[in-house]
Amino acid sequence: KAKTYGLNIDEVKEKFKIISNAGRKNQNDFDVKEIIPRIFCVEKKLIKKWFMNLKKAKVKRLHDDLYLKENRYKKPKDSAKFLISLIKKELNKNKNKNKNLEYIDIGCAVGELIYALNHRLPNLNLTGIDIIPKLLKKARLYNPNSTFYLKDINKKNFSLKRKYDFITLTGVISIFDDFKICLDNIYKLMHNNSKLYLH
Repeated sequence: KAKTYGLNIDEVKEKFKIISNAGRKNQNDFDVKEIIPRIFCVEKKLIKKWFMNLKKAKVKRLHDDLYLKENRYKKPKDSAKFLISLIKKELNKNKNKNKNLEYIDIGCAVGELIYALNHRLPNLNLTGIDIIPKLLKKARLYNPNSTFYLKDINKKNFSLKRKYDFITLTGVISIFDDFKICLDNIYKLMHNNSKLYLH
């Protein structure tokens, strides 16, 4: 049996409707019982069906439209500011301060983090990758001196020839069901002194 915590019974049923929508005729046919408030038990027989149907389901990326509407270029998030401070510390340790170092943001979206880095740490060669063309279009508009690629870090055939000194992966981990391919590809982008920042 599987337990789900933190949702009321109607929320649980609604989530299961989304997951198991493919191939299910009766949308109210859910064997979910409230055991005690906010703890639920789902019969094991349904779990396999849900996973099978989840594989067939197409996930709509609603956050992409949010990125396109937002404009946080001049006011970066606190997490971005903190990340920039960490990279700045590493740059201060760099003995060859005149040399530009290589940076890549994986899942760069509209390039807000790259914009913030460009205006605060000019001695970085900035690169971003994403899988959504319209996000990259906006990223290029605000970051004309940076490099952007339409690439998927979670594909086995992913490749970039360059090695990077700094790699960021912010707000991306949660979208992968299997993180191994992504990590394998990130490893290929690193040299012995590379720094990877996950958020």
